[in-house]
Amino acid sequence: MPAPSPRPYRPRAGPAWPKVVLFDLDDTLFDHDHACRSGIARVRRGDARWGGHAAPQLYAEYSRQLEALHPKVLAGVLSTEEARLERFHGLARWCGFEIDRSEAAGFAQQYRQQYLRARRAVPGARAVLERLHGRVTIGVVTNNRVEDQHDKIRAIGIDRRIDFLVISEAVGCSKPDPRIFRIALAEAGAEAEEAAMIGDSWVSDVMGARGAGIPAIWFNRLHQRAPEPVDVPTIESYAPIGTLTRLLARGA
Repeated sequence: MPAPSPRPYRPRAGPAWPKVVLFDLDDTLFDHDHACRSGIARVRRGDARWGGHAAPQLYAEYSRQLEALHPKVLAGVLSTEEARLERFHGLARWCGFEIDRSEAAGFAQQYRQQYLRARRAVPGARAVLERLHGRVTIGVVTNNRVEDQHDKIRAIGIDRRIDFLVISEAVGCSKPDPRIFRIALAEAGAEAEEAAMIGDSWVSDVMGARGAGIPAIWFNRLHQRAPEPVDVPTIESYAPIGTLTRLLARGA
């Protein structure tokens, strides 16, 4: 999806409505958690060696390793495919057995195939975008590879409800670096106080946006504990949709 030129400013629906609303993608609009759990469950069913650990335990460890390796992918130190193999080597060791590269590649393929089949939008995300579309400019600010993020957006059918997309691989900086948020503001033709950021990551989305002077709303659907006692508007679901729109309308 090519990034269009900044759209002209639309009149706000109310005196405090932001000019631009920025969303994170993974686990804010795209349900990565669901697709990942589905992929791990598929791998676990296919080999008895994983059976000593419940699927939620395997998922938690896989997620931990994903978070540890993902910065290397963003920095170009590891390819996405290499990182996926490393995660399965590490997951097997955590379970108490070793696998060779061929086995790791087989598990990675099983995982990836199921992940792709399980792709979906976060519940309520499409309805939120529908409500906001035409009322504010909508941008997505996301850390990952360009091809992957475009593919997710198309797969869940939200490409026509997004005005622009800022992806870390394309712009050379990643959340929580304030520069990526400033790039988004420039794309929208907006000042920080005219924007709002919605995302699930406390560090990348909430603290990153605030570091750039942008008000943030924490999308805490996984019920995480805030690591810092900072007063940030929080929602745990997009339903009822009025909760989010009221926060936006009064300047989150």
